[in-house]
Amino acid sequence: MEAEALENEGKKKADSKWPKILKWTGIAIVAVLALVYIGGVIFYHGHYLANTTINGVEVSNMTPDRAMSIFEEEVSGYVLTLEERESSDETIKGTDISLEAQFDSGYDDVLSEQSEFAWPAALFSTHEEKVNKAVTFDEEKLEAVIDSLDVMNEDNWTESTNATLSEWDSTDGFTLVDGYYGTTVNRDAFISAVETALNGVQETLDMSSAGCYVDPVYNAESNKAQQMLLNANAYASTVIEYSFGSTTETVDGSLISEWLKVDYDEMTVEFDSSKVSDYVAELAEKYDTVGESKTLESSWGETVTIAAGTYGWKIDQEATAKKLKKYISTGTDYSGDVEYTQTAESHDGNDYGDTYVEVNISKQHLYLYVDGEQIVSTDFVSGKVSDGHATHLGAYYVAYKEKDATLEGQGYSTPVDYWMPFFDGQGLHDASWRYSFGGIIFITGGSHGCVNLPSSAAKKIFENIEAGIAVLIYDPDGVQTAAAAAYKKASSVISLIDAIGTVDENSGSAIDKARNAYDALSSTAKSYVSNYSTLTAAEKSYAKIQKSAKEVTKVINLISNIGEVTEDSGSAIKKARSAYNALSAKQKKKVTNYSKLTAAEKKYEKLTGSSEE
Repeated sequence: MEAEALENEGKKKADSKWPKILKWTGIAIVAVLALVYIGGVIFYHGHYLANTTINGVEVSNMTPDRAMSIFEEEVSGYVLTLEERESSDETIKGTDISLEAQFDSGYDDVLSEQSEFAWPAALFSTHEEKVNKAVTFDEEKLEAVIDSLDVMNEDNWTESTNATLSEWDSTDGFTLVDGYYGTTVNRDAFISAVETALNGVQETLDMSSAGCYVDPVYNAESNKAQQMLLNANAYASTVIEYSFGSTTETVDGSLISEWLKVDYDEMTVEFDSSKVSDYVAELAEKYDTVGESKTLESSWGETVTIAAGTYGWKIDQEATAKKLKKYISTGTDYSGDVEYTQTAESHDGNDYGDTYVEVNISKQHLYLYVDGEQIVSTDFVSGKVSDGHATHLGAYYVAYKEKDATLEGQGYSTPVDYWMPFFDGQGLHDASWRYSFGGIIFITGGSHGCVNLPSSAAKKIFENIEAGIAVLIYDPDGVQTAAAAAYKKASSVISLIDAIGTVDENSGSAIDKARNAYDALSSTAKSYVSNYSTLTAAEKSYAKIQKSAKEVTKVINLISNIGEVTEDSGSAIKKARSAYNALSAKQKKKVTNYSKLTAAEKKYEKLTGSSEE
């Protein structure tokens, strides 16, 4: 027990010592830390704090003198490497631009402005300090060095370009092609970037990152480029399908993409209206049939050609282009017809389809077909060729129908029951005043150009057609054509005969011209020369004038042949006198040398004492 008591007493004494030990240990640690802190304060009063840089140069724990010394060493062998775009790197040496370290109060100011009491905190933070112009250099030399660099050779420069649209693809539409970053240098920006690098004593200068080049204004990520892409694809996504019978013409991205106008400077896109109009004009060239000749399997079993006329399809180009532009600009799909100023029956095969009026001028016979079925077959009388009123040949259409109409023209006003005009005042109508139709009545007894029909035929045609139906007029045997040509030539001769006028001694040329023209006519054309008797009468009159003139000329010559009067001139004087006395009074007036005859007679009488009268 006693031993145990002594052991416990020893433990108690030992336990009482630890607080004292810990106390003095803590005091010692604090004292050491205080000494360290104070030492640090004293040290950093003349040194830069840890983790400090000046103009990018590490100066931690250095005095200003040491920092400036290191900086001086760096500057003395300084070389700036230029990392150029698309070419080898180049350098600018400090010695070439008189680069020197610059010291002023800046380094001392950094030291004085730092808090040495906060040195422990500086161990866990960074301090990036700046001083004004840590170096000096000759700016003129710098610009000269810069201008001598290969990167500043304008002949090697390539221009930057903005982002562009790709070719249109049927699957992907348009996509953006990124802009091209060229090598054209922005001199002012380059010089500024170099000066910044020199002041920071940087080892390299990435010219691209430093903005030394004239870069694209818009690249593929630019909002304006993205909007341009959206607009272009909106235009090109439109689909328009025009129907032309069994044929379809499609306007989609493959065409629209060629109609777009893109301004890559402004990143705008719009479609070229002129190209839309050109496309519509191409459709008209392809599908318009107005003004084109037609073929017809005639009712006579022969394939004939119908001359061009007013019948056929005609696209309204202005209205069609206007709607097409609207579809594209609003992104509206459309399927249907183009706009027309005039329509026909069919786009497939013959445009007149199987409902039409067939008019055979040669045979003076007409047929009406409705849906391929023959409804009417009748003779008719067409325009009077002899008066120049031949019925127009060609493909036309019924403009309208009118019942109980009055046809009026120069010198006539005619009521009809059924009027169906097709072109230039000519039309189909009944002619109740005629007792016969067909044959060759039309040549000299035809209409003013209309197709005269029996009343019953006109009524049936009127009841079975509508406005717009084709009227196909042809002259397969050339009867009207030949007659019209003959009348035209005959008319020319008639005019030549009328031009002769009163016949005199100067009418020979006009008479010969008319005679030659008449003789050149065909026998048919000669029959149309209504004043031929005037020509023959003129020829007779002119022949008489010619004979009379010859007689007068003969007398004049006889008188002229008398010559110098002698005793031997009696016979010549007598012959001239006899010829003169035989003339008519009118002829005698034309003997211009009659006085010579009388003078010769007087002189001869004096010479011989006798007269030759």
